[in-house]
Amino acid sequence: MNELLRGYESDAQGYIGKSQADLIDYSYCVAGTIGLLMCDIMNVTHPKALLHAKDLGIGMQITNIIRDLKSDLDLNRVYIPIEFFSSPLPHEISEYKKRLPLEAPLLSKKLFYISEAYYESGIKGLPYLPFRERVGISIALFTYRKIGLLVIKNYQWNIRKHTSLFDKVICIIQGVYYSLKYKG
Repeated sequence: MNELLRGYESDAQGYIGKSQADLIDYSYCVAGTIGLLMCDIMNVTHPKALLHAKDLGIGMQITNIIRDLKSDLDLNRVYIPIEFFSSPLPHEISEYKKRLPLEAPLLSKKLFYISEAYYESGIKGLPYLPFRERVGISIALFTYRKIGLLVIKNYQWNIRKHTSLFDKVICIIQGVYYSLKYKG
């Protein structure tokens, strides 16, 4: 729980990450811990399940970051690591406000590919979950993953991406398929 509070505290202070390790740490704090909490609620205790739940939370948080670049920047938060930019930036939000809109499409792709490894781990954790919960979590996993795909497919700075009804139906089908695939 301390990690979750640490993540929220960094948000309140106007977060700017320096490295990929900072990005992963922040994502763990605000979302990986939620994956662990969900395991606790579901009475899932297998160590591998906990690792995969944490990773799924991290992947989903990175998708949130990709989707919300503009709104986060408006709140003086920059979750994309400084080291990902094409050239060094000073630790001043005004510089990010100039550069991020220009570099966002490429930076979003880089983040998306990082999130993919965490989603793959999340998929591997599905067999550890009770069936009913597995279905809901699978659908959420594929829906968030789809949002990331939509963002990088046609990046638009001023538009927050959402899944269409068709996309949601496909994500539900994928979620149910993976839930049944791993039914023990």
